[in-house]
Amino acid sequence: MNALAYLIPIIVWLTLNSNKKLTRWRLLLVLGLFAKLIYAYLMTYLVINNYDFGDLPTYYTFAKELAAGDYGDWVGLISGSYLVALVNSLLFQLFPPSIYGLATFTGISSFLYCYFTIRSFDNYLSKSDLFKVAALLLFMPVLGAQSGYIGKETYILPLLGYVFLAYRFHQRITVWIAISVVAIGMIRPYQAIVLIATLILTTIIVAPKRNKVKALIAISLFMSVSFVLFGSYLADHINLISESGAAQFLAYTYGGGNLMLEPFPQPFTILQNFRPFFWEAHNSMSIVSAVENMIPLASGSIFAVLYIRNRSFRSQLHSNPFLVFTSIYVTLNLLMFMYNSNIGDLARRHIYYYPQTLS
Repeated sequence: MNALAYLIPIIVWLTLNSNKKLTRWRLLLVLGLFAKLIYAYLMTYLVINNYDFGDLPTYYTFAKELAAGDYGDWVGLISGSYLVALVNSLLFQLFPPSIYGLATFTGISSFLYCYFTIRSFDNYLSKSDLFKVAALLLFMPVLGAQSGYIGKETYILPLLGYVFLAYRFHQRITVWIAISVVAIGMIRPYQAIVLIATLILTTIIVAPKRNKVKALIAISLFMSVSFVLFGSYLADHINLISESGAAQFLAYTYGGGNLMLEPFPQPFTILQNFRPFFWEAHNSMSIVSAVENMIPLASGSIFAVLYIRNRSFRSQLHSNPFLVFTSIYVTLNLLMFMYNSNIGDLARRHIYYYPQTLS
């Protein structure tokens, strides 16, 4: 029964919009919201019953203890999983602790990520194409299930969606974008590093000559703050790679999955991001995943062909800061995960760049 309290924001939203005309867009969004909730509930059920509670002891049990004032052996860490648990404990001050209530909150978070992403591209796609992309983002089952996993993504995804939406409107680094990136970095440092690299490269590429000095000053300040916050994380990983070698580091990072598929040799390694393929699927879930993977693969392939062969397309792309930002972000993620042999882990990473690839 505690979980029902988390439905109050949804009930309020539906009530406030009940007098508005039911257009196909409003219907799509309402159905998409309920789809995201269903995916979150199903993922939570699977984690509890098939994966021995997964990380829920941290994200739920520990958060519940913090909310009750029981700090146990906690030493005050406020990063990664512990930061998420701390924020969840604050949520439990507003709503009664509930695993499926937390799943409701995660489903809403997943919906907001998709909504922000859809809004980010509404000026760059025709209304019919945007509607199709929105339907895919809202209803794709594997993507929906992975984004409905209670954990770090509960807070990262809406922040990531906001970064894209804000950059679409401002087309430069703003204070709120910087704060959002820092917040993401406090939970998943590598995603913040990808975003920082994307923002810096985009600024260098698209900044007008008359604004180059301002752009360089902004980049310098941003890099300085980023180095203070995430320099140790980056240095530790560079040190690990230098000591063990890139191959062993990747094997350790991505090891331990139920389905391990070694990356294709170059120049086809980039295709690792879209596995499993049909002939590699071994159960119904992986078949569904294989079908889903074909959609961003087709979208990305069309983009690559147009970029290589169409000079006008390249010129239009390079003149638009938001499209440059999106292209660099997706490319960096593709490069970062193309050596990931753990297909289960890779499916969880898709949520960071598949929506932008589809759009």
